Amino acid sequence: FGCTKSILLDCLRNLNADPLLTEANKIGTWGPVVDRDLANVSQAFLPKEPISLLEEGRFNKVPFMVGYTNMEDALEFEDETVNFDQGISIDSFESLMLDAIDKELQPSDVNDSCSVKPEYILETIMFFYSPEPQTLDMTQLRQRYIDYTTEKRYGAGAYQQAIHTSKFRPTFLYRFDYKPKRSIIDVPEWVLHISKSSH
Repeated sequence: FGCTKSILLDCLRNLNADPLLTEANKIGTWGPVVDRDLANVSQAFLPKEPISLLEEGRFNKVPFMVGYTNMEDALEFEDETVNFDQGISIDSFESLMLDAIDKELQPSDVNDSCSVKPEYILETIMFFYSPEPQTLDMTQLRQRYIDYTTEKRYGAGAYQQAIHTSKFRPTFLYRFDYKPKRSIIDVPEWVLHISKSSH
């Protein structure tokens, strides 16, 4: 963007948002990097997986607030083969759920006495996330699928972190559910907020 390091923030604040959004969307997902073996210093910033550090109580114990946005990443589903503006059929719902679960499961060892059966996991998730009473309403199925992905990607981690931090200090967990009246991009009516891909 032609900004020097010393004035980078001021420079970025005065840029048109479109190129920033375009470039930000190319980054993809990211997360913490365990740098124990990568650090060029005597002490790594993140020597273990974050969950291990939380379980061991190895974090700064300060009042803590954590949250996530309802329908986070909802706009990313526009690129899939399913037309999310119309909702999703029960077959698409089950297929999307099974695909999401398959991506998370590690292959089982054939000699493992306790192998994971994707069908059982799918059954459990389908029991929890399927609308009750059962429905063919494609908009409800879309909403339940987005609820699942949001809670899996963001809600579960935020909740788990809050459990550990609340043992030591006041902890606040929230879910943000607000759709502003104006947006810098077109957002379908069914999206309750502007997802992270738009800011």
